[in-house]
Amino acid sequence: MRFSSVMACAAALLTASVAMAQSAILADGTVVTLKIDPATGGPITLGVEGPLWDIDLVNKTATIAGMKWTVPRSVNGEIVTIGGTMKTNSKNTNLGEFTVDDLARLSDQRAITSSSTGGDVIATRVGNGGPIRSGAVRSQFSASEGAAPAGDPALDRWPTDGVTIQDNYFFQVRNAATQYPAGTLPTDFLGRVGFRTATGAYTTDTNIANRRNWRYPTTMGDTVTFQGSVYVGPNGQEYLIPDAPVKGFLVGWIHSENVAIAPLTARRLGNFNTPNSLVMGEMLLIMNQDPRMFTRLYGAGNADLNQDFFFTSAPIGTEIAVVGHMIGEHVMFGEDVEAASVVDPAADVHIGLFDQNTQADLARSTVRFRGEVVGRPNGNFTVTAQFQVSNVPGSPTTGQSFNVPFVVDPVTGIATVAPRLTGVNLAGVTTMKLTVRATGGNANAPALATLYYDLTPYFR
Repeated sequence: MRFSSVMACAAALLTASVAMAQSAILADGTVVTLKIDPATGGPITLGVEGPLWDIDLVNKTATIAGMKWTVPRSVNGEIVTIGGTMKTNSKNTNLGEFTVDDLARLSDQRAITSSSTGGDVIATRVGNGGPIRSGAVRSQFSASEGAAPAGDPALDRWPTDGVTIQDNYFFQVRNAATQYPAGTLPTDFLGRVGFRTATGAYTTDTNIANRRNWRYPTTMGDTVTFQGSVYVGPNGQEYLIPDAPVKGFLVGWIHSENVAIAPLTARRLGNFNTPNSLVMGEMLLIMNQDPRMFTRLYGAGNADLNQDFFFTSAPIGTEIAVVGHMIGEHVMFGEDVEAASVVDPAADVHIGLFDQNTQADLARSTVRFRGEVVGRPNGNFTVTAQFQVSNVPGSPTTGQSFNVPFVVDPVTGIATVAPRLTGVNLAGVTTMKLTVRATGGNANAPALATLYYDLTPYFR
C-alpha cells in the first residue's frame, strides 16, 4: 500500500537527518545552503507531521504546527515531489506527483473548478462508471477554517469554496448511497453521515433544497509531513527546507491516512454524476474524487484493476484493504484500494513485487524478493532476473541472468515468486529487471511483461 506519513520514532529520525543535503534551489532559482550550528558543528534539524494552517501559494510555503516550511524545487539536484498527490488526465492516467510548480493545484479553488475553466475537476467517466474527479469533498484547512472568513487577509480562506466542498460531499454521498437496495447500509445511515432536519434530527430526505440543514462532519486540515534543516539564502534569510525523506518523499501531503480492512459487502458502478463505490460492513467507500489526491485500485500482483470489471464483478466477500480520507465516521474516500485476491481475466500479463519482502545484501551477493505473476494461469511462462547499474528502463544489464522459480495456485491461477538469488554481482547496481516470457520463446521474443524495480531502498 502507499507510503505512510506516520513519523515513527521521530526522535531517531531527527537524529538521522544530520543530512547529506548541502544546498537547495527554491522555486524562483535562489540557491540556499545548509546552516551549520557553531555550537554543535552540525545542521539544525526539525520535523513536523500535523494539520495545515496556512499555505502561501506565491512564496511556496506551508505553515504546520507553527513552523513555516518552504517547498523547494530541488535538494542537492534531486527534484522534490510531494507524496500523496497525483496529477491525472481525462484518460485517468497517473502522471506523477506534484512538484513546487504544481503547488497552486493544492488550493481548494482548483480542486472544485472544472478543468475547462482553469481548475482540475475532470467530469470524464472512468470507463462506463463514475467521474474521474468530480471535485473535492474536504478542504485543505479544517472544516471550520475552510468555510469561514479569515481573520487575517493574508490567509487564503475562501468561504464560498468551503461551502461548495461541503455540498460536494453531500451530493456524492447521496448519489452513491441511494444506489444500494434497502438493508445494504444501516437504516439510519443518511442521518449518521449528516443528513438532518432543521431541528437536527436524522432524516432520509435528500432534497437539495434542504441542504442548509445538513451537518457536515468536522475535519482537520491536511496532514503535512516535513523533516529537514535550516538553510540560509544569499542575503542571510533563513528557510526551513525538507531534506530528509519520510517513506520515500521529502514532502508528504494528504487529507488524512485512515485505513480499513474488511470483506466486500456490496459494490456499484457509478454514472455521470455518481462515483464508483462499495460497502465494507457499515462503511460506504467512494473512489476518491479530489483531483489533488493519489488514487489507485489494484489486485493480485499489484496489477491495476479495470474499474468497470471490479465494480460489476468483484466477488462479494473479497477482502478489501484501503487507505483514504474519512469524512466523519462512516464514509471513506478511497485513494489506495487493494483487492489482493482479484484478477481481471481480460487484463494483460503482469508481474508485481511486494516491497516489504525485498532485500539486497551487497556483502553476501544475494537478493530476496516476493511477488506475483497474473494473467498466465496455465503456468507456461518463464521469469528471469537481470540487473542494471543505470535506473533507466532498457539500459544494458550487468550480463548476469537468473531463472526465477514460481508456483501457480491451481485455484486462483496466481503464480507466486519468492526466490533467494545467490552469486549476484551487485556492485553499482540500482535496478532489477524482471521479464516474463512464454515458455519456448527465444530470448529476443517480445516479453509478456517486464518490471524495472528500484533496489536502492533495500540494500543492507
